[in-house]
Amino acid sequence: MRRTGTTALTLLFGWMLLSGVAGAQATARNTVTVHIPSVLRLSIDQGTASDSQTLDVTVGGIVDGTFDGTLVNPGSVTVKVFANTQWVLSIEDGSRSAPTLRVCTTYLGLEGCHPLDPTVKFATQQPTGGWKDIPLTFSVNSPVATATTHTLTFTLSRP
Repeated sequence: MRRTGTTALTLLFGWMLLSGVAGAQATARNTVTVHIPSVLRLSIDQGTASDSQTLDVTVGGIVDGTFDGTLVNPGSVTVKVFANTQWVLSIEDGSRSAPTLRVCTTYLGLEGCHPLDPTVKFATQQPTGGWKDIPLTFSVNSPVATATTHTLTFTLSRP
């Protein structure tokens, strides 16, 4: 008799415990907020990835033994962009020396040539969905008498 009472009491306690847990699960409400951090990375011609990079561009040089004041080296680069949010690419000519460089691209939404006087800021773009190549070419409006070096800083930022 005592054993039956203990078993019944154990079953009753178990049922009450399970009922309370099941009831709590049915009515519980939790809010989960997930914050995905912004990722903005750029790489210039296979370089390391970061949100800012520099590149030295020389205007003027020797071609076939003769000085060419319109030669730009490098004349073109590929900037690779990875962004999971809206982004803006800025290029600044830190040297601010004459002549003014122009940067041209055929990348969708950024098409055209822009003077680096001293900064060009390309239009806001949507997330890239992976690495995207942005081809850039450099030129000058007028020839130089002696070679000059322009230090360009490429920065990827949010609008």
